[in-house]
Amino acid sequence: MTIISEQPSTGAGHVLVHMVGAADLGTRPGPEFTKKLDELVAADPSEAARMLTESADLPGNQVPLVAVFADGAPRYDRVILVVTSPRAGEISPSGHTFRLGEAIKKGLEGDGLYGVGFPPESVELLKAGGPDIAGVRTVIGKRLSKIRGTGAAPRVDIPYGGGAANAAIGLVVGVIESGVEPRLLLLAGMAGKPILLSHELPTPHENADRWLVRHRFYSSMINGDRDDSDQDGNELWRSRLNRQILVAETTDDFGEEDLARVLLERIDRREAVDGFLFRAWLKEARTRSLADRDKPTAALDFLRHPQLRGAENAAKDLSHGKPTDPMIIRRFLEGQDQLPRFDEGIVDLGYPRWPYLGDRRALILVAMGMDRIEGDDPATPRLDALIARAYRDGFEPVIRMLVSKETAPVGRLWEAKARARTEKVDCRVLLECGIEFDDLDDIRSDVWGALKADDQELDTVGEVRVAAGSGRKPQGLGLLLTGIEWGLYAACPTRLLEIRRAAPGSDESIVEVDQNAVLSRIAGDSELARVALSALKCLDVSAAVALLDLGSTQWLRPLSVRARRLALSGPPTVFDSDWLASVGLPNNGKHLRILLLRARLRLIQTLADSDPWGCAMRAAALCEGTLGKHGDKGWYAFCDRENPRYIPQANDLACYRNASPASHGREKALRKQGRDERKVPKPPSPKKLRECLRGLREGLSEHVMVNGQGLPDTWDNVLVDELESLKRELGAFIASG
Repeated sequence: MTIISEQPSTGAGHVLVHMVGAADLGTRPGPEFTKKLDELVAADPSEAARMLTESADLPGNQVPLVAVFADGAPRYDRVILVVTSPRAGEISPSGHTFRLGEAIKKGLEGDGLYGVGFPPESVELLKAGGPDIAGVRTVIGKRLSKIRGTGAAPRVDIPYGGGAANAAIGLVVGVIESGVEPRLLLLAGMAGKPILLSHELPTPHENADRWLVRHRFYSSMINGDRDDSDQDGNELWRSRLNRQILVAETTDDFGEEDLARVLLERIDRREAVDGFLFRAWLKEARTRSLADRDKPTAALDFLRHPQLRGAENAAKDLSHGKPTDPMIIRRFLEGQDQLPRFDEGIVDLGYPRWPYLGDRRALILVAMGMDRIEGDDPATPRLDALIARAYRDGFEPVIRMLVSKETAPVGRLWEAKARARTEKVDCRVLLECGIEFDDLDDIRSDVWGALKADDQELDTVGEVRVAAGSGRKPQGLGLLLTGIEWGLYAACPTRLLEIRRAAPGSDESIVEVDQNAVLSRIAGDSELARVALSALKCLDVSAAVALLDLGSTQWLRPLSVRARRLALSGPPTVFDSDWLASVGLPNNGKHLRILLLRARLRLIQTLADSDPWGCAMRAAALCEGTLGKHGDKGWYAFCDRENPRYIPQANDLACYRNASPASHGREKALRKQGRDERKVPKPPSPKKLRECLRGLREGLSEHVMVNGQGLPDTWDNVLVDELESLKRELGAFIASG
């Protein structure tokens, strides 16, 4: 017998985490398990050891821990046996594994079991609420976090292949949430084949360009921030960036279609410039184009559109720095059939036809289990629950199933049921494949090929969802790995689903979606961080926040909280009291926006070189939204040469804004001056912009008072410093991946 460890580990080390189940008694859940468990508890030590190592009821399979501790297995410092026990008030212990865990612990720490032995207290029992993801992930996550707190992070192995599939996934998820990536021991044959999930997936750099392109951040494509920078494509990326920042260097006219494409690319970024873009496209491009075409009948019909007024008001609020819901604008644009749907030039380079306004489809991958098929019209509660959950989350479900010879009839039933629904759902069998861990590579390869060959352009979906715990474990694991890989390829998030019964014996199913985005910790966080960094470089703060919010709870979402501080509009509640105290700002909601005006203008000034039009428009919108338009101390007063509070730089900034291709006031000004409307406007130089904003800050300090004193320059750099700090942290995170 091998003694694994001379003394119990108190911190780091090699830890085996095992979900105790009926397979440890060589049987399946149900009455037979309860009977054998009673026999085990009553048996003497030698008989108990025999019962725990034989697998008479499962021909061809080993008891999980026999395979784990086979010859050549690692030496473990600690074993954590996760068990279930009766809840308070539950009379029957049937189906619970606490007593089985006690027997395994007694054998391992006593005379030995499975050919190994451990010192006292090296094997521990950890009680979970149930053999499902929710019941398991929390307890193992807390326990491993506690172990990590005593020293270095442990190495963790999880046997995968015996017992409840949902529970096994729960262990994986809980360990990942503790900050440790587990190694899975695939229980195939006589031993456990170890794999790390991250080693089975592409590196963060392999799909980096796809994420940047899908989210329309082109500057990093030009600057060669990617390891695989394609110099041949730089001309296209430069033209797209120039169009996006309203520098029409490649055309004599910035026409309706150019304006529409910029608007479509940017509208989800929710910045002031996007409100300007919508209003310019609406008033000076689309309406004029329709009027010129048929002397203005079509224009009048367009202006009577029922959603137009709400969209126009939302854009007006956005462009003037007021709180609004940009989704109103988005919904209006989705109904405009004449707008381009995707960028043909980018598609010509081999990228998917990613829609400008995004894709609200969720690709749901399911390894099919054995549903009961009874009667002429059998129920499909799991299918119904999957569809209902997708619609509730705002997605159109696209379901693809992996089946075996045994489960193929269930797959065909799901297809028929989905077609028969009032709202027809695209639900199909993806392919039929093997069910052994030896088939894993073939499963993954075949699934990938089937997804690429699918006629529904599945590489443009908005989200990938992988159902955990259904079907045979090799199929489920293959689908999980390929689903994560497909999400990386499609440049969209991948989430874990759990399908479980509403209650024991219930015919109703419940679908839970992993809101902590734990799969992103394995693959996806680095890609999201890279795009968020690009967003921050151009001060598209709302986009950066949304991207970071899609990442894992531990790593990216805390950075999302910090990114919110850089927002140029919104309530002072985005600033937590600790941060305000750290920079010396008073926690006074009434005056905080005014006190931060100089700091926000200084932050916008960082765009002077890279996006001069955006710099001018954002600065003007910030001042107007913070100070208000009218009144003695409103923005218009500072722009008025006849007003005693006139600030020359305020007027200069207003002129820069009105000259922008995105300003509906530009064409009015050109017509008033008798100039050619079609002349391409030139942005102010970076030097002029910096001088303008510097002079504006000084002028505001002279005329804007808080508690009887002019705006101080004390906090001018706090937001710039926060931006640079955040960019450094994201850069380091990306490099570490």
